[in-house]
Amino acid sequence: RIAELDTLTALPNRVLLQDRFLQASAFATRHGTRLAVLFLDLNDFKQVNDTFGHFAGDQALRHAATTIVSAVRSADTVSRHGGDEFVVLLTDVGERSDVTVIAEKVLRELAAPLQLGQHTIRLDASIGISLFPDDGQTIDTLTALADGAMYRSKQSGSGHIAFHGDPPAAEPVDTNRSMTAERLRRGLPVPHGHTDQDRPSAEMRAANEQLVLTALGARAMQLDLEEANRRQLDFMAVLAHELRNPLAPMRNVSALLARVQPGDPILPRLQDIIERQVVHMARMIDDLFDISRAQSGTLTVDHRRIELTALVAEVIALCRPAMDQRSQTLLATLPTVPVHVAGDAIRLTQIFTNLLSHASKHAPEGGSLTLVMTANDASVVVTLTDAGANPDTHGRSGMLDRPATEVHADGYAAVVPGIGLTVVTELVKAHHGSVDARSLGPGSGSQLVVTLPLHGVASTGSGTA
Repeated sequence: RIAELDTLTALPNRVLLQDRFLQASAFATRHGTRLAVLFLDLNDFKQVNDTFGHFAGDQALRHAATTIVSAVRSADTVSRHGGDEFVVLLTDVGERSDVTVIAEKVLRELAAPLQLGQHTIRLDASIGISLFPDDGQTIDTLTALADGAMYRSKQSGSGHIAFHGDPPAAEPVDTNRSMTAERLRRGLPVPHGHTDQDRPSAEMRAANEQLVLTALGARAMQLDLEEANRRQLDFMAVLAHELRNPLAPMRNVSALLARVQPGDPILPRLQDIIERQVVHMARMIDDLFDISRAQSGTLTVDHRRIELTALVAEVIALCRPAMDQRSQTLLATLPTVPVHVAGDAIRLTQIFTNLLSHASKHAPEGGSLTLVMTANDASVVVTLTDAGANPDTHGRSGMLDRPATEVHADGYAAVVPGIGLTVVTELVKAHHGSVDARSLGPGSGSQLVVTLPLHGVASTGSGTA
């Protein structure tokens, strides 16, 4: 816990902020809400250290941290970014005006007098703001963009707020400078005290500001590309692992075949091993093709009225033999009445087969799984829970151990394990539904939740995902 906190202010550090952003962004993506990242810098804070000493400066920073926390909501996160800079993550944001209200409250409460010994000071800050998913998908990108907006807010004067993407504040018109420029253009003498050298170049300041913003934008783009590359490498690692699994038994069978004589009773068993592994590899390749089709927009789903309770019961019956081989138990609770969804029977079978197969694979031998299917007026929810982690996962939740890419309905990528679950996510999205992965804590298991709209709620007819 200490490793996740700033030592001076006891605020979350960047590691904990990243973790909370991943949780908040996944929730915002599922529910269509926004997040806001506020980058706050205390103006002229060096003067506090220089005038009153670093001990007083530390007191002021702790006071600033406490003040910012009290000004935001309990669900929001305040993090110390470094020095006199703070990053605030606001969750469940509606409009920009909602963010502005909170930012103004932070500035107002920071400006309250602070007594340091015999001295009274007032803290002043500038705030830059970026929005998820409007401006970026990662906390690094959003922080960089909010930092750029904060820089522009400082150019407007202390105690200002700026959003990423807002136009720079207009330069105030200086009539003396305008007169000087006009007289120089016409070749007339310049009155004393109005030389062109006396005025800072507005054009130079604007150029410098644009250069900084361009650099920050390039950095944000670089961070997005690095994140996309990392997700691709993670997925390729999972893919290599998944494809390697069937090769080991096939290699063992190949070595045995060299020593087996014709007519040996072991031959049918060896043939069965090869056939099962070939089927397994063929299914993985089909899953990869489905992922490719979904991402290219060519995955076709035939939406028909399907009775889901019976379909899930059939999938459970098909998956039980494999679970029995691992001495696993599956407790299934299904509705006693028919539940109809608009979907493709083959694709729905693929969804729940992949879910159960993945859960069984990552649950320990002799472990237990629970499947609960419930329906309300608008949707049906299928929740698959594993009881705990494999012994070799050091207490982590079984179904969520190995990361791969899950693409949400709006294209935002989050973390969900395995090729099978990646294609599940794409197929559920094609049925206008959603997939949610939840860890229940170290060693306590995990849940995979699939939500599908009932027939008549989602659009019907053939469609392309």
